[in-house]
Formats: sequence, C-alpha cells, structure tokens
Amino acid sequence: MRKQTPITPDLGLEGAVNGLVTGLNRPPSLTNRTPLYVTGPDSVVLDCTHDVISVNTTAGNVTLLLPDALAAARAQGFTIAKTDSTANTITILPTRGQALVGTSTISTASKVFAYPLKTGTGWATF
Repeated sequence: MRKQTPITPDLGLEGAVNGLVTGLNRPPSLTNRTPLYVTGPDSVVLDCTHDVISVNTTAGNVTLLLPDALAAARAQGFTIAKTDSTANTITILPTRGQALVGTSTISTASKVFAYPLKTGTGWATF
C-alpha cells in the first residue's frame, strides 16, 4: 500500500486524489458506524455515533447542528450527502460560539465533509 502524504494535517486528513479525500486518520473504533438517514423537513443535532449522514430534502429543508468540536474526537468527521435533486437545502451549523470554515449550505445533490479544527474552536467543511 502506498503511503499517502498529508494535505491538511490540522484536519487529520491523510491524502487526496483529484481533490477528493482518499483516507482519514481515524481510530478503528470510529469506522464502520451506522449511517444516519434524515428526511426533511427536520432539524437534527448530530453526535459522534454516526459519521455518514444521508439527507433527503424532497419534503423540505434540513438543518444539521454539528457537535462541540472540542468534544468530538480529533479525527471525528462527518460525510453529509444530499440524496435528492430538489431545490430544498441542507444547512450545516456549528455549535454556538464556534466557527464554521467553508460551506454551510448544500443545495444540490452532492457530498460535503465536515471535520473539527485541530484547535477545537470550530469546524471546516469542504
């Protein structure tokens, strides 16, 4: 297996191909968790028991509140996928008082990755 070089060490990412994440620096206990399925309209407070969030906004918008970045494991991250092609959106919000660097709204069928900043002061999305 080839060794991947860090592209953004502060986010705990190991490497990328064509701008896509190919590996995550996660302890084995944090992988293979059950995905969370959300159907709009809804507002959901995320916790660290899921790392893949599949969202269907056909019936309405969805708001996802990220957990406290300090409380999240260093490599805890979320893959948030919008599974429909409606005009409804997913809004990603950090815990009150924390920063969100990157996109905060998903309006098309796509995936967004959210990872806690190494400083614990907020989240980065891409």
